[in-house]
Amino acid sequence: MKTARKLTASHCLRTTSVLLLTWLLVAPNRAAAQAAGNNAVYSGTTNSSIVGSSSFIDASVLPSTATHDVCFRINYALYLLTLSPYNGAGVIDARGINTSNSSSSSGALTCNYSPWSSSSGQQSFTSFPNAVILLPAGTIGLKSTATPWVLPDRTRIIGVGSGANDTFVTTLQAGPGVSGPMIEMGGSSGTPVPCPATSNVCNDVAVEDLRIDGANVAGVIGIQNQYSQELSYVNRVTFYRVKGTGLQVGASGSMGAQNSGPYTNIRFEYPSGVTPAGTTVCAQIIGAPTRGIHGLTCSNLSTTIPSVAVNVDSPSNSIEDVFITGFGDGIQVGANGSAQSNTLLNISGAFGSGNLIHLCAGISCGSSSNVVTDASIIGATNSSSGGDIIRDEVSSTSVSDAHVGIYVLGEAVSNAGYSRFTTSPNWPNWSVGSASLTVGSSCTAGSLYSNTSGSSGSNDTLYVCLGGSGSGAGWQDIK
Repeated sequence: MKTARKLTASHCLRTTSVLLLTWLLVAPNRAAAQAAGNNAVYSGTTNSSIVGSSSFIDASVLPSTATHDVCFRINYALYLLTLSPYNGAGVIDARGINTSNSSSSSGALTCNYSPWSSSSGQQSFTSFPNAVILLPAGTIGLKSTATPWVLPDRTRIIGVGSGANDTFVTTLQAGPGVSGPMIEMGGSSGTPVPCPATSNVCNDVAVEDLRIDGANVAGVIGIQNQYSQELSYVNRVTFYRVKGTGLQVGASGSMGAQNSGPYTNIRFEYPSGVTPAGTTVCAQIIGAPTRGIHGLTCSNLSTTIPSVAVNVDSPSNSIEDVFITGFGDGIQVGANGSAQSNTLLNISGAFGSGNLIHLCAGISCGSSSNVVTDASIIGATNSSSGGDIIRDEVSSTSVSDAHVGIYVLGEAVSNAGYSRFTTSPNWPNWSVGSASLTVGSSCTAGSLYSNTSGSSGSNDTLYVCLGGSGSGAGWQDIK
């Protein structure tokens, strides 16, 4: 009779080691067959038939010398995408580039020239490839020669994250001498032209999961889009210490950014102890209708208060889910350009003497010649005791309520005024109830009241509020 033999731990370990060694001997070259610059393989079962992926380039294994920085490697990978078998499109993974394999003497990630520039030995292009670029974690210092990053047609850059306190996020940081935009979405000049020369319009240009640090350098703009339209957007981006404008969409008198967006999950932060400019702005849309800004936090903790957080200077945009603190005015509509048919939804903030929402029609916030009509404000909250929640210069209205459900400014009526509706009881409105009103009781002049329980033959169904004083003032029953 045979007896079962008990397996010991050492026996199991020896068996596992033999199996592992056997696998390595049988297939030792599968990983080694990977072509330089490709971290994926496909096709075939023998060494001669295995080829590198034609859609994916690992930038971290590309050649590096003392002058090869992050942007140099991305530039070389972009050049490879223009060659066979990539045929002008693909994904560049630069996430493997870190301080241990960067060539900077300080160990920091650097960028001496834009990845799309042919300066200083970088590769040049006859046409730009369509690329999705995955950026590495850490801070990438941009020299003045590296800005702006002009993203060509159908280009997306994606970082690791945008959180201000997360050391693993991707941060583009402005160095001394940097001015103007750090990132431009599309462009109208260059060799080759970033956007198709026939239209000067780009599509499908995007920026995601980045932290853009302006380093409090004067005149710096975070991201500017003047040329990119359909499928172009910014998502989950934090603008930190950007002394100019964080996000600038469009240009005065231009339709180059129309139909772009939405621009979502945007943060603008100025810490205490760092001084912004009086003209520092979180975001601006100017010149063209877009799909709007959806999700924006503007926070200034400095003792210096910039004039305005958000400028809306073009028609047909939606601004929603916004919180603002530490600015003079929250949102100005029409300060720098005509702005018709805009919708502001779920806007809140804390202000001292400024206004949460300012509909401009005078020199206090811009040119009096700009047209501001058909503005819809739905859900506004001012959590401070000072300032107006809505200042409407067009119809000479200042609403000081803490909360406003609806405020709608229409168009001019026979040059005598503007059509307007608000749920605020402090301005003329139309109210509805099921009880009669006391004739002569106080009210806001010009308001209407409908009594759903009014009776036939009695003047208790429709009331109007008359101004003045005495027996003919206040609520009067008219029907």
